[in-house]
Amino acid sequence: LEMFYRRLKRNSTPVEGPIILNVQILLKRPKSSKRAYPSVRPDLDNYIKSVMDAANGVLWVDDGQVVKINCSKKYDDKRRGLVIGVHSLEPDEVIQDVFYSL
Repeated sequence: LEMFYRRLKRNSTPVEGPIILNVQILLKRPKSSKRAYPSVRPDLDNYIKSVMDAANGVLWVDDGQVVKINCSKKYDDKRRGLVIGVHSLEPDEVIQDVFYSL
């Protein structure tokens, strides 16, 4: 996540106020897997912790501002990486979703 952090820091102004964090983890499906979803390690909470640590002070001022988290991990045959959405609960804030390819 170090490259992700540097890229965000260059292109971002931290948001203030309450926010909703959406994270989607897109993984390559192993050839041997018959599962629809990657119910394997790393655990979802480890991804969330890494994203929140990397984005603290970059996407938002403090991670205490996050009042709701939506997160999923899934197999994707076309893309690999993280799709991160930060949505402000303040009416005048507009924030773009960020895609980071691993």
